[in-house]
Amino acid sequence: MKFLLPFLVILLPATALVAQPTPSPAASTAVFPAGSTLAWYKVMTGYIDKYRASAYLFYKGGAITGNLYYKPDGRPQRITGTLHGSKMDLYTGGDDKTKESFIGSFSGSTFKGIWIASGDRKTFRLNYFRRDPHFLAFNYVWVNGSRKLKGRPNHPSRNLIYNASAVWPVDSTPFSLYLRNEIFSIMGANPPKSNSITREVKRSMSVYLTDAGTPDEDEAGKEHDAHLTVLYNDQRMLTLDQTFYDYSGGAHGQGGDNYYTYEIQTQARIRLPEVLDTMQYREDISSLLEAQYRIDHQLAEGTPLSTAGADRGVNLFQDNIPLTNNFYLTAKGIGFSYQPYELGAYALGNVDIFLPYTEVMPYLQARFKDWMKLR
Repeated sequence: MKFLLPFLVILLPATALVAQPTPSPAASTAVFPAGSTLAWYKVMTGYIDKYRASAYLFYKGGAITGNLYYKPDGRPQRITGTLHGSKMDLYTGGDDKTKESFIGSFSGSTFKGIWIASGDRKTFRLNYFRRDPHFLAFNYVWVNGSRKLKGRPNHPSRNLIYNASAVWPVDSTPFSLYLRNEIFSIMGANPPKSNSITREVKRSMSVYLTDAGTPDEDEAGKEHDAHLTVLYNDQRMLTLDQTFYDYSGGAHGQGGDNYYTYEIQTQARIRLPEVLDTMQYREDISSLLEAQYRIDHQLAEGTPLSTAGADRGVNLFQDNIPLTNNFYLTAKGIGFSYQPYELGAYALGNVDIFLPYTEVMPYLQARFKDWMKLR
């Protein structure tokens, strides 16, 4: 069985680089690591009220994205936010900022402030370290570019847009060298023409902006957006999350998340049959996915999934949820990710179902349980 440590990486190639925002002096001194002006990646640990917490944060262009861990079941929570000088605001509800918010500021290596959830207000405090031995060290690279297309009567200004970011291992350990090749492969640079992820991404952007073609007369343009980041990282494994979006005309584009989990010691990617006994228990695990989906979306037990929640757009194409090989691992559970149209209509979006190890314990492979020290 083979597994890897988690980190996120995505890059943007450029023939026509768009000028990136320059951080304010306050941001440079309080937040930005030496030598970085455009993007950074930080692992932060500490407490949210009385709960032990960790966060993986990625900054580019004034925006923050990442994942937060503090819930008892270990489910990752996506976070978005903004950074202005030393002030940073984070939200777990996406566009719905009423769910949870973390309003605070940096002081040296500490981010602290007020956590607001369900009307309650509590304090939080998170810290980061330059080189924490518990986490892999990564650089984070961001590039974007665009090319104007000749206008037509319906669209006087149209663009080809390329936007990407990526993490890149800092060290030259055997695993980091292995992981660099994995990142090149995920990015489509296989074999790469250089040993620099920045060069490879810029080369990809140059090709896209040159050869992506011209949209039809009535289309607004084309866009490629891709980001490879760290979802989870500990001393045993690394999980990377590739978020992508492509638009080439029509009502909407196509996007989603691809996950890659690795075992650090053996320098290998972990496959689903190494985690779960999918040969013997496929239907049982599928039933757990269905049950968790009902809980996540407050659907009545026994109501067919093809009709349940139709008034809210959470009904599925079928009445069962099959296993997918697009999964991720954390310290406390396994998540399964389904891209738009896999389970339901486009408006349903990406479906993420997280199962704690305690729920799937009877179906875990013995070697995986030993490796994770699960009892």
